[in-house]
Amino acid sequence: MGEIVVAISGASGAIYGKRLVEVLSELKREVRLVVTDAGRLTLMHECNNTPEELAQSPRVILEDNDDIAARSASGSAAIDAVVVCPCSGTTLGKLAAGIGDNLVTRSAIVAMKERRTLIIVPREAPYATVHLENMA
Repeated sequence: MGEIVVAISGASGAIYGKRLVEVLSELKREVRLVVTDAGRLTLMHECNNTPEELAQSPRVILEDNDDIAARSASGSAAIDAVVVCPCSGTTLGKLAAGIGDNLVTRSAIVAMKERRTLIIVPREAPYATVHLENMA
């Protein structure tokens, strides 16, 4: 089985991304964790954890969100899925426009290009019309 990329953006609901990393580790899946700057703040505020703490499991590799050449963004890497959990409205908009300016968005765009599983967990509420259009 290939690796799973878990990307945590700055939307509320960082606990969902944290728990996903924990469960995947328990299931003995290899996880590549990518956290945006805003995601780092939200993770600390909501869960009192840093990305480095989440990456303590031997099955979790923390990648730098500024490193768009990282394995998570490689079309030839054995990546089974990319999960953006939670996905902010900003990240969603970038994906809808095809903007891959950081490792989170680049990994998701490569997943679409390679026809890999891409799961988006949007966490904006209430949704603005532009968010609904970006989800379409």
